[in-house]
Amino acid sequence: MRYFQDVYGIEYNISELVVLIGSDLVGQMLDDVESRYRIRIIATKRPGEETRVGPGTIARDVEFAAGMVLGVVADPNDLQYFVEKYDLRMRDQLRTFTESLSPAKSGIAEVVVPPGSKLIGKSARDVWMRKTYGLAMIGLHRNGETLREGEEIRNMPFQAGDTLVVHTAWNALERIEKDRDFVVVTTEYPREEQLRPNKILPAAIFFGIALFMVLFTDIRLSVALLTGAMGMVLTGVLKIEEAYESVSWKTVFLLASLIPLGLAVETTGTAKWIAEQVLSVVGDMPVWVIQAFGPMRLFCNFKAAVGVSAPV
Repeated sequence: MRYFQDVYGIEYNISELVVLIGSDLVGQMLDDVESRYRIRIIATKRPGEETRVGPGTIARDVEFAAGMVLGVVADPNDLQYFVEKYDLRMRDQLRTFTESLSPAKSGIAEVVVPPGSKLIGKSARDVWMRKTYGLAMIGLHRNGETLREGEEIRNMPFQAGDTLVVHTAWNALERIEKDRDFVVVTTEYPREEQLRPNKILPAAIFFGIALFMVLFTDIRLSVALLTGAMGMVLTGVLKIEEAYESVSWKTVFLLASLIPLGLAVETTGTAKWIAEQVLSVVGDMPVWVIQAFGPMRLFCNFKAAVGVSAPV
């Protein structure tokens, strides 16, 4: 949103409203109020029904009903006026649309109408853009000027080069990327294949296998974790390219530098000295106490060596 505020001057927020019983909004249609009050409805939910968001769900002829929850994109001042006008309840945060309107599922995007598009000469109203494509247009940038909701942008015939500022579900934007009538400018967004909710079970299984091998077997830690990682790659939880990209090279070099440090501690007798110091203090205590005291003792000695007072 910061980018769109800087480039287009759009100060829009996403809010959740509830239509109360007795509100004058009941019985009206979206088309009756959106342009007049400069708001854009991007999600709805009637009592007892499923959430409606994305292509094929919301159109300008949708009728408001008592108890309906609305997901709205609007300037804060316009939104406040709309709430007061129709006696609506505005929630402090998203509740009904927490998942469907989360940044992982939807957001603001830029879409350009290219030369040769079938949309040229037609308006957003003509093609029912929100219902057909899942694009809720909140801004139209043309000839260096940005027009907003309330300035009849949905009635303006599209021209080649028009930039549309829209709110959309990311899976809808991904499909639009393959449509020759649009050029999608926004490319950095969570894609459907990156989320992979269907891979939760194999991910949990191989995580559990790796954890079991670490805790209850004598297999090396590196081998146990590599087994879990390979299982996730083979089952498609991660692609091998994604696995390489997720490697923190800072951690790799840190571990590589610790290997000679460990050898130095062992060959110089430092490790033996640390063990003797620990045994001199807790040698008669249970094994688990000794195991817990060793790292703590080493940490305290290190802090004392560098001139930092060790915590009690």
